[in-house]
Amino acid sequence: MDASRPPTLFVAGSTSHTGLALLHWLHSAEALAFANAHQAPIQTSSAASSTTGARPLPNLSGLSGLSKLVGTAGPAAATAVLSTTNVTVTATSAKEASDATATPSVPVAEKGLPLRIIAGYNQVSKAHVLQNLKLVEKAVHIDYDHPDTIDDAFHRLGPIDYLFIVPVQSNSRVQYLSTLLDAALRHRRVRYLVLLSTLPSRRPSGTSSISQTTPEFLFQKESRELERLVGRAAIPYTVLRCAPFHHSLVPLVERAVRDACADSGLGIGAVKLPVRDGAFAPLDVRDMAVVAGKLFLEYPSIHMNKALELTGPDLLSGVQLVSQISTGMSHPVRFAAIPLADFAKVLFATGIALELYQPGSQRLDGPARDSSSRILCGDATAL
Repeated sequence: MDASRPPTLFVAGSTSHTGLALLHWLHSAEALAFANAHQAPIQTSSAASSTTGARPLPNLSGLSGLSKLVGTAGPAAATAVLSTTNVTVTATSAKEASDATATPSVPVAEKGLPLRIIAGYNQVSKAHVLQNLKLVEKAVHIDYDHPDTIDDAFHRLGPIDYLFIVPVQSNSRVQYLSTLLDAALRHRRVRYLVLLSTLPSRRPSGTSSISQTTPEFLFQKESRELERLVGRAAIPYTVLRCAPFHHSLVPLVERAVRDACADSGLGIGAVKLPVRDGAFAPLDVRDMAVVAGKLFLEYPSIHMNKALELTGPDLLSGVQLVSQISTGMSHPVRFAAIPLADFAKVLFATGIALELYQPGSQRLDGPARDSSSRILCGDATAL
């Protein structure tokens, strides 16, 4: 690597909520201050396979939302938890959050951040998002069905050092990730990657296991397969296993309010979630962005070749979650527990469903599940 240039970050999935959150944070004063305080010496490509001299991520507290890092799992294929890092997080005020996103962005290089940012997008209809926000130096369209477009992007953009990967919205996500990793390996310059993944559902001891025909099992199976692909790619990595994101609930709440208003405005709309006895801890997407950004800005770190699990601070039942939502709205809403297969249809009706869960898909075959599913509430725009 040319020591005279800053490392280049390629964000694959840059127009998703998660990708945009990372781009916004990298343009923040917090990111610049962190980079100035903790910038690691630029490494050569030969050092990519080693974590010698790696430092832990300092100050993971004080993230932008209400989340916390709850654990550090070993290599993605491993099941043992190596350590637990319970980090208390301080939330910013609504005004601070608004100010952070309202300020017009300028190219990262102009703000002195030691990072060159390139964006990859697979939906041409969303290219204007990157153009209007001016969050990246360059943006390039990549078509996973045509691997040559990915190879071409890697060659035209110059050396790419880091990858942030948001799995695409498709039944073919495993194959698409394999295609991207193959291109990265052919490029021979990628030193580190971060994969966005999902937090596994955990059941209390004594409860039945997940049926291998349910959407939850199939979705989690694919998430773990994505992690295994990354673990076998011979590129140092970190997996971010994220709890469901707050913003994923917005379309569900909007639908509940619309349904209630359609009933002469007298009814109380129902936020429908596949949660009965279970609970989950929603995550602020900005917190994910802070953790991902710090991983890149302080390369290398002790979190290489590990999976970090990110959740919100409070474990909430469906009733508790919707109660908090209702408190913050002018129109009350209530919680309604529904089977997982029915929830897939709700996601489709709201326009945020994955191809994976559209009505009629073979992936909906099998018995519906009534207990908690924390995975389907995730970043549906990206995953």
